Amino acid sequence: MTFAFQLPGPPRGPTLTDAEWNGDTAVAPRGRHFLILMQDVRDIPGYRIPVLHIGEPNEEGGIDFAPFEPLLRLFREEPLSSITSKRHIARAVRLFIEYVDHRWPRLAEIASSLRRTDVRRIFREFCVHLRTGTVDGTGPQTGTAALGWQPTSQGAARNLINGFGTFLKYVAEVTEPHRDMPSELGLPMGDDRLRNAHARAFGMMAHLRPSVPRKAVAMGRGIVGSDPHGAFRGSTKRFALPHLVNFLTEGSPEQVVTARSDVDPTGALQRLILGGGGIRESESRQMWIGDVTLVGGGQVKGFLRHPSFFVQDMGNGPQTREQILLERYGLAVRRSGMSRFAAGWKSPLMEDRYSAEIYWAPYPGFREYLASALYHYVMVVRPEAMLQRKALGFGDHPYLLVCTSPTMVDGRMEVGQPYTAAAARSSWESAIRRLGRRIGEDLKVEKDAGTSIHSLRHRYGRTLHEAGFDEATIKRLMHHRSIRSSRVYTMAEPGEMHALLEAAEERLAAGGTGLVGPAFPTLGDVIDATFDPTGLYRK
Repeated sequence: MTFAFQLPGPPRGPTLTDAEWNGDTAVAPRGRHFLILMQDVRDIPGYRIPVLHIGEPNEEGGIDFAPFEPLLRLFREEPLSSITSKRHIARAVRLFIEYVDHRWPRLAEIASSLRRTDVRRIFREFCVHLRTGTVDGTGPQTGTAALGWQPTSQGAARNLINGFGTFLKYVAEVTEPHRDMPSELGLPMGDDRLRNAHARAFGMMAHLRPSVPRKAVAMGRGIVGSDPHGAFRGSTKRFALPHLVNFLTEGSPEQVVTARSDVDPTGALQRLILGGGGIRESESRQMWIGDVTLVGGGQVKGFLRHPSFFVQDMGNGPQTREQILLERYGLAVRRSGMSRFAAGWKSPLMEDRYSAEIYWAPYPGFREYLASALYHYVMVVRPEAMLQRKALGFGDHPYLLVCTSPTMVDGRMEVGQPYTAAAARSSWESAIRRLGRRIGEDLKVEKDAGTSIHSLRHRYGRTLHEAGFDEATIKRLMHHRSIRSSRVYTMAEPGEMHALLEAAEERLAAGGTGLVGPAFPTLGDVIDATFDPTGLYRK
C-alpha cells in the first residue's frame, strides 16, 4: 500500500495519522522524494521510530510514498538503541540514496557489473562529501554538486558516518537485503516499482557482505579528522568519596531503611544499587523483581538481564522477557523510543548469553546495608504501592523500582507504575540538595562537579583502580566491551603525577636509583640585586 499527497506538506493516510513531520525532505533529480517522519510501531505500544519514506511521481500528478523497508527491519531488530542514534542512521541512509541518485543515474544498468573496488570508492566519496559538502561554487552545479550539501562539523559528519556504517553492517549480515522484508510492522510496504527501486539502490551492498561486518565504519577513517576536544580523555568526573556514605545513607542507615518521609524510598534504593554496583541508571530501571535478591548471610545478588531476550520460567515454561511482558502483563519492552516509560540499554558485556552478575564495590559494610534496605523495600514499600495501584484499577508489572507517590496521569490518579527517568532525575536532584545542606555547600547537579547521576559509576570505576584492580578486571566488573572504556579509570590524576615527579626528583638527588641527576644552581646563587630589586628570591 502506498499513499499520495502533493508537496509541500506531510502525508496523510490511515497508517500515518499520528506521524510527526520534522521537515527533513529532499527531491532527487529523477523525481524521487524523501521524507523522514516519527511514527508509532503498531504492535509495540509507545514505541516511535524515524521512518524513511521514498516517493515517486504518479500519473495523477501526486507522489506515491512507501517506507524504506530495510531500515524498518533494522529498528525492529535493534529496538533498544537510542532515538538519537536511530535519527542519525535514518538521515544517513536518506542522504546515501539521494547521493546514489545523483552519482549513478544509470545504476539500474550498471549495478550488476560493479566491482568491489567501485563500491568502496562510492562509499568513501559519499563519506567525504558528508564532511566537505558538494558545492564547489564555480559554474553550473551539476552531478553531486547539484545536491547542494554544505560542509558540516566533525561531530555531525562522524554521527552520520557511524550511522551509515551501522546500516551497512546490518545489510551485510542479511542474506538478501532487498528481498522478503517482513510486513509485521503494520506500515505500508510499497508496490513492486518502489521495491525494485530500493533493491537497485542497495543491491550493490551485497558485494561487501563478507567484509563489511568487521569494518563497517572503516570507509570514514581519516575523513572526519581528529576531534581536538576528544583527542585526550581526562579523568572522569566522579562522586566525591568523602561524601559517598553520607549521600547513599542520607546520614544514617535507619533513615533509608525506614523510608523517611522526605526521602523517596525508590530513589534511595536506586542510588544504593548504582553506587555499589556501578551500573548505568537506565539499567537499574530495566530490573525486574528477582534481578536483585537477598541470599543467605545478609548478602545481595544482583544481575543485569537483557530486557528482551533473557529467558526465564514464570509458570508457563521458558519464555523471553519480551514474551512474558506481552502475554502476562500486556506490556511492551521498555525502549528508548518510548516517551514516559523510556529506558535504554547500552548492551553491556554479558557473561552468560543474556545475563551478567553485578559485582558490588568493596566498601566495608555496604552489602549488609544494601540487604537491609532491599529487604524493607521489597517487603514493605513496593507491596504497599502495588496494592494502591491495584485499588486504582491498574495492572501488575514485574519491574523492581516503582513510583511510590500518587501521580495524576491523563486525568487518573496512578501509583506503582515503573520508575521513570523523570522520577529518578527529580529524586537525585533533591538528594543532592539535601547533601549540600548537610555539609554546608550549595550543591547542584553538574557533570563537571561530579554530582551527576552517572558520577556514581565513575566513582565505582575509580574505587576499583584505587583498590588495586588491573584494567582487565575493571573491564569485566564494569561490563565494558572495550578496554579503552576501562582505561580512563586508571589514569593518574594531575596531583598524583606531580607527587610521582617530586618523589623521582628526591630519589635522583639522593642517588637512590643508581643515577645522579644534574644539579641546577638555585636562583639565589645567580640573581643579584640588579635583577631582583625586591629581594624576593634572595630572602
